[in-house]
Amino acid sequence: MINSMVERLAARLQQQPDDVEGWTRLGRSYGVLNQPAKAREAYARAVKLRPDDIGLKQGYAEAIIGAAGDDATAPPAEATALFRQILAAEPKNQMALWYVGLAEADSGHKEVARDLWSRLLAELPANAPGRDEVEQRLAALKTGAAK
Repeated sequence: MINSMVERLAARLQQQPDDVEGWTRLGRSYGVLNQPAKAREAYARAVKLRPDDIGLKQGYAEAIIGAAGDDATAPPAEATALFRQILAAEPKNQMALWYVGLAEADSGHKEVARDLWSRLLAELPANAPGRDEVEQRLAALKTGAAK
């Protein structure tokens, strides 16, 4: 039933390609259905229609990462570029701080990664689910274990 609803939405968007909300819903739906490549395409259409929307950019960047699969050590360059734009608009955006930090660490820019992850740590509550990983990554940068 859900698949048929998503298919109908996709078909409608072929007739109404300027419906940014529809493309956004389609991207979210494909994400829930674990179809990251299709989610990426839908978010790309939405961002093209509303290029200054930070929420759409974040959804698009997440879809790009999802479509890249689990083998990537750092986010794809296209996702990193979107997260850099998000960070410029929202300097405390936790997801952007994390992913740009990953890209910087992967590129060997330890000081930049340390700064980003330190800023992220300052934003995370003490019991936040990802806090331990951020602390571990920061510690690894200090010991030289991370790129």
